[in-house]
Amino acid sequence: MTIDKIAELHGLLADTTRLRILNLSRGGPLCACHIVAALDLPQSTVSRHLSWLKLGGLIELNQIERYSIYGPVIDGPFTNEVSAAARQVAETDKGKQDLARLRVALRELPNKYVNRTK
Repeated sequence: MTIDKIAELHGLLADTTRLRILNLSRGGPLCACHIVAALDLPQSTVSRHLSWLKLGGLIELNQIERYSIYGPVIDGPFTNEVSAAARQVAETDKGKQDLARLRVALRELPNKYVNRTK
């Protein structure tokens, strides 16, 4: 691992929206529509941050039919650091609100490609 990769990781984690997305993805893959609903942000904003996380190797994208399904990278070089940051976000008021909105979105926007029990 190089110092440049470490700096890149910290740059990716230095944004509240990206941290919130990582918090949501802790439970497994999600449709982009669920992430947008949970964060209560414009689709374009969420899409931009998802792109950065994907380019940085912190999340994976699976395109299934017309759905964009994003999930955590399970065994990447920064998996432990990303998991630790996401757990910390989950303990914040904003993180808890996001997870509550996600539960609603999963009920209201069913998607056969996302199977979450949280």
